[in-house]
Parts: sequence; C-alpha cells; structure tokens
Amino acid sequence: YASSVFCLSVVGPGGWSHTTTLAALFGCVPVIVQDNVTQPYEEDLPYPAFSLRVPLRQVPELPNILAQIPEAQVEQFQRALKCVWRRFVWTSVHGDVADEDDSQDAFATLMLILKRRLESEQLKKLTQMVSYCDANFKDVLNSDGTFIMKSR
Repeated sequence: YASSVFCLSVVGPGGWSHTTTLAALFGCVPVIVQDNVTQPYEEDLPYPAFSLRVPLRQVPELPNILAQIPEAQVEQFQRALKCVWRRFVWTSVHGDVADEDDSQDAFATLMLILKRRLESEQLKKLTQMVSYCDANFKDVLNSDGTFIMKSR
C-alpha cells in the first residue's frame, strides 16, 4: 500500500471491506469497486475528493481509467487523504497510529454523525409540530432547517 498510488478496494465477505481504510491510512487513493455498498461515513466524508469509485462492469477498463487521471488530480486526491485519514482510525479506542490526537478519529466522527442525525430528527419533529399549528411555518424553513428570510 505505502508505495502504491492507487489501491483497489473491493467487496468483502459481508459487503464493505477494510481495504478503503487501509488505503486511506497509507495515503493510497482508494479505487472503490463496490457497487451499491456504502462506505464508512460516506454521508459525511467527501469521498469523491479522495477516492475513485468504479462500477464493477468497468473493471476490465481499470488500467485505462487510471492511466487517464491527470497527475494534478492524483495530487488533489492525496492532499484530501491527508485531511481525512484520521476519520478511519479508532485512536480513542486503540491508541494513536502517528502521534495524532483522538479529536478527529473514527469515534469522534461517529459521534458527530449521530449528533447531526439526532438534531435532524428533533428538527423534523419540531417542524411537524409547528406546521400543524401554523400552515405558513413550512414556508419559512429551508430543507436543512435554516430560516428563509422573506417578507410577507
């Protein structure tokens, strides 16, 4: 992994595999060949910024696909990997890998995601409750719960 630019991440025995995590740890751009398999923290991490997803049907074309990626794009992938690799490591549980702290590890990432989901559910319930009482309430909220400023 450490000397490779691209690392293949294929489906494991139960679906998702740890090869994406291993690739990220070594700074190797994950080439994810896992149709219909969600990656760890995919809803919150910018996977297109640090990995390449290739459909299974295009595997025979993989050498050509990788050869056509400009060096500048590879460097962008690698820079992004330097920002996200800690999100894959359970430092707070297993200890550090490269003297990193645990403020951005997998556990912290999971807690942020769960907090966001909880807040989203609470907002949804509040919106439903208030909109039941005030039909205009839906008009003043964006889908993310932020207020739309408009004059009436």
